[in-house]
Amino acid sequence: MMDTDSNSKNDLAAQYIALLEARMHVADKLAEAYADLRSITEQTEGANAEVNTLAQESLLLKSQLGAHNSAIAKCQLLSEANEELQMELTDLRARGATAVVTHGGQRSTNLVSQNHHGSETSSTHRDTVDQSITDKRGLKRLQPHESISSEAATAPSMHADGHFLHTHSRSTVSNSSFASDSAVSADVQLHVLTSEDGEVKCRYCLGPFTSPHQNDWIQHIASCESTPKAVTNSLSSADAYSLLEGGADVVGAEKLSASIDDHVTKKGIGRNRIVSCNYCSAPIKSDSKKEWEKHMYAKCPSVPSAVREIYLPFSEPTQMNWTPQSHNYDAYPLKQSAEGSSPSLTTADQSYGDHSPLYFPTEPVPYLPDGTPNTLRFRAWMDIIRYQRPRHKIVNASGLKMTSFKKMNQFPEVRLIAETSSSKSTLGCYAVPEYLQQAFLDHFDGDNKTGRPSKGDGRRGPRGHLQELTPSTVFTKSDSFDGQNSGLRRNSSVEGSIFKAAAYRGSGSGKKYISVIREIMPSFPMLPDDSRKAVKRGVRLFLEAELQDKFADYVIVKGGGTMYMIPDDLMDAFKEWAYEELTRCFPDELIVRV
Repeated sequence: MMDTDSNSKNDLAAQYIALLEARMHVADKLAEAYADLRSITEQTEGANAEVNTLAQESLLLKSQLGAHNSAIAKCQLLSEANEELQMELTDLRARGATAVVTHGGQRSTNLVSQNHHGSETSSTHRDTVDQSITDKRGLKRLQPHESISSEAATAPSMHADGHFLHTHSRSTVSNSSFASDSAVSADVQLHVLTSEDGEVKCRYCLGPFTSPHQNDWIQHIASCESTPKAVTNSLSSADAYSLLEGGADVVGAEKLSASIDDHVTKKGIGRNRIVSCNYCSAPIKSDSKKEWEKHMYAKCPSVPSAVREIYLPFSEPTQMNWTPQSHNYDAYPLKQSAEGSSPSLTTADQSYGDHSPLYFPTEPVPYLPDGTPNTLRFRAWMDIIRYQRPRHKIVNASGLKMTSFKKMNQFPEVRLIAETSSSKSTLGCYAVPEYLQQAFLDHFDGDNKTGRPSKGDGRRGPRGHLQELTPSTVFTKSDSFDGQNSGLRRNSSVEGSIFKAAAYRGSGSGKKYISVIREIMPSFPMLPDDSRKAVKRGVRLFLEAELQDKFADYVIVKGGGTMYMIPDDLMDAFKEWAYEELTRCFPDELIVRV
């Protein structure tokens, strides 16, 4: 009995312990579940916050989308309104053109036909009139202040029934107002429109000017696609800028600034900064303000002379105070290029020798790039050759003749853009005054009278003077390659003795030509292969012309390559020649005079 009671008590204790353990296990699970619940609650709160943020962003995007759609609709409305305005503008121009024709005495809408009995009948020839009215370029050339002569506006033609019919020619309407460049005024005030509120617009594209400076107006009109060609030519001349000086201001209503920073435009910072001229828009590849000032007085063709005078160095001779040296020619007075030229530039003492002035189909430019009158009638040497020797092809080595001629005849250094050249470099090429043009042509042809050294004397000319190569010995065929260089080949006698050798070194000493070229043109190693080869061919031609039979002493051939050495006594002449040639052939690269 006692054993049974103790066993039952033991069972109850065991059960109680088991129950406690079970409850503790459940409590642990509840604690874990509670921790999980708190974590889930926190995640839910975070998700709700993200949902709210996304909801706000979606509302913002929705509002932006609505604004974008509204802007698109407004753009469409503006486009339609613009088309309507363009149509109205075309109609107004047509009416203006008709009014000009009517004012000139010829109504193109009512054409009068008259038979041989003297009876008059009214007829309408609408085809020609419609063509004249709808011709965009023709309408732009007809302005209210211009007149059309009755002879130019109408031309008699025979009708099918034998009557004479006066028809209006579209080309006559479009071109009669600007028959010649000289008939178009260079005064910019005649090519602008001023509204009642003082806004100034281009007469041809009707675009408003953002600058009050008149020289900016000239640049806009000269580059405007809607401007007639005759107006562009007139405003591109120096006359347009010289007329500004006669008014109340030269560049707007404010005084000229002496700070070079006010005459250039700077874009970018650091090494990427680009500095360009305000007048010709050409980039100035230098960070030196002295180079900027030099561009204003020596290189820019569009700068007003008042601005040029600010930076013109007084220590250098100008075109106004220079007097040509006398030459051994017979007296032949030089004609003045324009009426009213300065008496200080008379050239009665100049001479042509036994020659009359050369004939050219065009007149030389009336003004030089510095704004002074072209009294000596300078003309680009390339134009002289192309007009007088039309079959001659100008190549890289042709500049040697101009360089040597300039050294032998001390005349002012003037650069002009060749009118026969398709490459309009801002630097242009050397120009020759009229009294030396025949001498230059003789020099180019190889006339000994003009100072060309005779062949076979075994001596080099004076230091720095380039001896000439005749075209027949150098230019036998034309090879096309990049960089304006063509038609050069090696001298056949040199090829046989030097360039076919596996290794050769001349006895002369000097500096490698490529080292000198790199000093003058730092970007030379980055040039295309064809351009670098062309420069090398030009160097060889220079050395052959200077050294003649001593050329082989300054050639090094090794490993299939050829290197040319520049003698010390020829270094100055070579640097001068290289600077001129590289500047002409690579106008976009930085060229340094060393």
